[in-house]
Amino acid sequence: MPTNTTIKDFDLSGQTVVYGKVQIGGSGGPVSPDIKVKSTPPSFSLKATNNYDETGRTVVSHRIQMTVKSVFFSDDQFLSAKHLEFIRQQLLEPRQTLQLIGTGTGFDNGIVDVSWGPKPVDCDIQMFGKQTATVTWIVEFDVAPCYLSSRSQLKGRFKSFVFAQSYQNDDEGFLTRVTSGYWEVSPQASGTFQIADSFRDQFLVEVPTGFQRLGSSYNESPDKTRMDFEIVDTQLRGDALPPFITKGDGSFSVNTAGPGFANMIAVLNAQLTVAPGVPPNYAYLQFVLMAQQKIEQLSSNGDSAVVPMVLRIPPAPPGREELPHFFEVGIGFRLRYLVNLVDDFLNG
Repeated sequence: MPTNTTIKDFDLSGQTVVYGKVQIGGSGGPVSPDIKVKSTPPSFSLKATNNYDETGRTVVSHRIQMTVKSVFFSDDQFLSAKHLEFIRQQLLEPRQTLQLIGTGTGFDNGIVDVSWGPKPVDCDIQMFGKQTATVTWIVEFDVAPCYLSSRSQLKGRFKSFVFAQSYQNDDEGFLTRVTSGYWEVSPQASGTFQIADSFRDQFLVEVPTGFQRLGSSYNESPDKTRMDFEIVDTQLRGDALPPFITKGDGSFSVNTAGPGFANMIAVLNAQLTVAPGVPPNYAYLQFVLMAQQKIEQLSSNGDSAVVPMVLRIPPAPPGREELPHFFEVGIGFRLRYLVNLVDDFLNG
């Protein structure tokens, strides 16, 4: 996004641009130990452009395009095709160390690029006679807005993080919420590469109370610096699920036992699925809490006596402990608030 552009021109007499194995300018020595070729002090221009995130609100980096010009020459021999090919190959190799020594730009210790750079764009070599060539080199690099001075400061940091949410109600009025967005990271940090996927375990969008997560998807960019995500939550048609329970279903039935509608047998069934990494017995504990709450509800009606009668937990098949766990509890109770009886004890 080409805005806030600034251009600075420098005359670097006796100063140095270093890229990979090539040194342009400096003390007048060879441009590289590998070849006996020298260069004149370079001149160059810097053009800086802001890179914004997709909101157009936050600057995530400065894209700098640098053009360097210098004359390469040999005092005692011809500039051979081998020399020129070495210079061209070095100046066009991406992601090498780039230093602007003594220029006052703050890049003496090397460019800390945040986007797989520096990235050479062009290297134009024009021969003048057999001993002299003019080299015009264009390279681009991205730096953080605060011009971080070391790669270690980039480690574990988002370069940008953007998200948005959309909402849709079905014909019954229940809500579905979609959270989508992306994050970007700086790949070259602390001398190693970090990728966007390494941040996924640290990224959490909480499920709203009364909602259930339908699914989530993550797509990493080919250069490993960006992760796009989409998370879908839908409103439950019943009570909210307990924490770490990803799916739940169940039923509650009441049947008469004996004459006169005096004694009742209630059966509470539940099917619970725990989240990955959560012990299966966590589902059992949640079911016991639900059964206890139901018993307390029945006991609060009049002076009814409520007694648990049976608890059934079918085992999961061997090696399939991740399957949903089924639970069933039978509860016997007397509905005194419906029928006026003298006997306070459960019958059968």
